[in-house]
Amino acid sequence: MTASQQISHLVSTTTENEPLGGRLKLLSNPQLKALRVSKLSKETFENMFPWCGDNTADRERFANFEATEVQAAIEAGILTTTYRLKLLSNPQLKALRVSKLSKETLDNMFPWCGGNTADREQFANFEATEVQAALDGDKLSEYQVKLISIKQRKKIDFSILPQKIVNMFFPHYSVDYLREEHSHWGNSLVVVNGKVLENKQGKQCIYSEEKLQEMSQDQKQKNEKLLAQLSPKQRQDLQSRLYQKDDSTENSSTRDSSQPHFDSFHFFFDNFFQQEFGSGFFLGGLIHSANFLGKDLLLGLSLVKAKVMQL
Repeated sequence: MTASQQISHLVSTTTENEPLGGRLKLLSNPQLKALRVSKLSKETFENMFPWCGDNTADRERFANFEATEVQAAIEAGILTTTYRLKLLSNPQLKALRVSKLSKETLDNMFPWCGGNTADREQFANFEATEVQAALDGDKLSEYQVKLISIKQRKKIDFSILPQKIVNMFFPHYSVDYLREEHSHWGNSLVVVNGKVLENKQGKQCIYSEEKLQEMSQDQKQKNEKLLAQLSPKQRQDLQSRLYQKDDSTENSSTRDSSQPHFDSFHFFFDNFFQQEFGSGFFLGGLIHSANFLGKDLLLGLSLVKAKVMQL
């Protein structure tokens, strides 16, 4: 009986007393090697590899799959979750065409992690040409760019990368830039004569000047260290591109960055508090308005709180 026939048999004979996940673990290594993973349903695949705190056994079983089948399964949307994407072996990762994966898949494969040692080791398996193509296609996050190994970086053509990506490799390190990046508008809300008003307090940085100086020096040293590891050609390509503004980001926003993000609250106020207060409208208005608030959500909810307290 072939592996596919074995799985069909296991699926068709599954009972409540004998779950499918447990039965799929009965497949032998030779059967797993012959299995066409890309032809399985997502549900079957998830039953085959349910989440487990210790994934050692699953990694050993997963290593039996042909790399081409793993690639096809990912592109077909069968293999999508972080747990299962983390099961890929080094040979499977080496053969993976990263440039063909979606940004969402890469985010699931390498979600942000405070300790990135394991991610760096996995990412180092990718071919440099595939990493370059993924960068060109703007598929890598800032966290993922930091995972790129020195060996991979030495083969990157920086001359054709968007400015945004160059800035990910070499972040701005001036104290003024860091102060702006880590500052927020110190707004509070007050009720005056029955009206909710914004009490503007200006921008406030979460770090002291001493800490900003320390952060600036640290980033500068990191940038210089990376630059020294690159080839003369790469350094020449970067000479006029270091620490430049990302025009694409600036053009994508028409809001004055020197002003607080408060426009959405006009919508929130007009569509919520200007009408008669009621429990049904409260829930609907809040959910609908939240879609427009984005990064201003917390300030918006403070507005709700201030008005409700007044009522």
